[in-house]
Amino acid sequence: MAWEIVTGVGWVFRRVAGAALVVSPEEPSIELQAIMPALWAYDASPWLGTTSAPTLVLCGTADPVVPLRQAETLAALIPNARFVAINGAGHIPLTDHRDEVEGEVRAFLQSLGDEFARQHDY
Repeated sequence: MAWEIVTGVGWVFRRVAGAALVVSPEEPSIELQAIMPALWAYDASPWLGTTSAPTLVLCGTADPVVPLRQAETLAALIPNARFVAINGAGHIPLTDHRDEVEGEVRAFLQSLGDEFARQHDY
């Protein structure tokens, strides 16, 4: 994996001869450039099953960065996680499907109940 400059795009972090993993219009900090390979390679799956926090995994079905099956796998590894796929949304569903995302987040928080909301100041 390496960072490179792509004319008309910006800084791109990708696997050698592979698809872009991260794109930035501005030069990433030296620290981000240095840590990105380790962040990308990190595997949290061994401890996800120990998560007890209420979890909402929300993704877009048209995300070019994170395939839908990966988001589904993430949700399956977290006990009692709620999985929501926003039809037609891209990598940042909030930008192009704001109302749907807001509705799903509100419904998720409401499903946690009043006691949880009081404990966490929601």
